[in-house]
Amino acid sequence: MEVFYGPTDPVVWKPIGEKVYQISLNLECSPCFPDVCQSRECLSETKLFEAFLKVFASL
Repeated sequence: MEVFYGPTDPVVWKPIGEKVYQISLNLECSPCFPDVCQSRECLSETKLFEAFLKVFASL
């Protein structure tokens, strides 16, 4: 299972299971709250191809 994380904390919201893969930019400002951050770089800068490669590698 691949899980995309933006402003949420993967430690808190990670699904239970053995084969759970995190897709995140791991920015210094993450995790944060939407009312604090206006740029949402963690979501807008995630590239589709990079996510595809991570998903493909987990198969």
